[in-house]
Amino acid sequence: MKQGVYQIRNLVNKKRYIGSSIDLNKRKDEHFYYLRRNAHHNIHLQNSFNEYGESKFLFETIESNDNLDRDELYELEQFYIDSFNWENLYNINKDVKSGGSDVLSIPILLLDLNHNIIEEFESIQQCSRFLNKSQINSNRLNNNTIISNNYRIVTKDFYDSEIEEILSWKNKLEEQLVEEENREEYKRLNKIIYLDLNNKTYRFETLKEAGNFVNLSSERVRQILNSDWKINQKYKFYNLCDKETKYQNQKELETYLQNKPIKTKYDKYYKFDEKSNEWIVFTEDEIIAKVDNEQKAKLISKYLFKTLQEEE
Repeated sequence: MKQGVYQIRNLVNKKRYIGSSIDLNKRKDEHFYYLRRNAHHNIHLQNSFNEYGESKFLFETIESNDNLDRDELYELEQFYIDSFNWENLYNINKDVKSGGSDVLSIPILLLDLNHNIIEEFESIQQCSRFLNKSQINSNRLNNNTIISNNYRIVTKDFYDSEIEEILSWKNKLEEQLVEEENREEYKRLNKIIYLDLNNKTYRFETLKEAGNFVNLSSERVRQILNSDWKINQKYKFYNLCDKETKYQNQKELETYLQNKPIKTKYDKYYKFDEKSNEWIVFTEDEIIAKVDNEQKAKLISKYLFKTLQEEE
């Protein structure tokens, strides 16, 4: 296995791509495998390959040195990149360590946001291709940066030595989903309007429905809902999520209200009877009327309710 710095040279326009690898033969095969399939991570090299054809490209070893460590090989690669006019290179970034050139075959682990290993790769470039990215900047390695909304990438050495830190990285996406669910629940609860009246709690879906119940306009109900509770109001309309209520208290409030005799607007006074196929308006003691549609039943029930409230 031979390591060193190489170039992929265009024999027509003389432009070249410079990289380094600990296995030059394998790296050559990888480059041409993806170039032939129009899937190379370097779009400039790929476009040129498509235009001129494979026969016009030559993979050449610039310098072979098996005695260099990773950083020394980076430095050698950087030296050759700096030696050429940038306009004559296919490389994307001038800085080797920014991910613009080949990253050495350092084992890379792809993790999900719950710290589980999804895949293992021989290099960051191989991982980039797996995620259909042109390249992943090396500064995204070994930290809690989220990639493609679902992953993190770490070196195998980092995973083995810093597992405690990795486990401390939070699943931000999961937190966002929980937060979004909380917001939606808050909106849902805040749309429902309640009224405590004569030791009963009534529930309304809209401002209009609440206003009609006590002969107030929708705007007046809105004003009462937004007013200071210390202001003396004849009717105390409220939401589960008023301005002073934090989210953690809402469930407790909702449970409390569920244990009270909640009544919707007129549900105590009319219902549909399947046997007679009619709408029946009634009290606890007697049937008041039988009608052929719900609108009529609701209208009669409305006046019935007001009459009963006045009698109380």
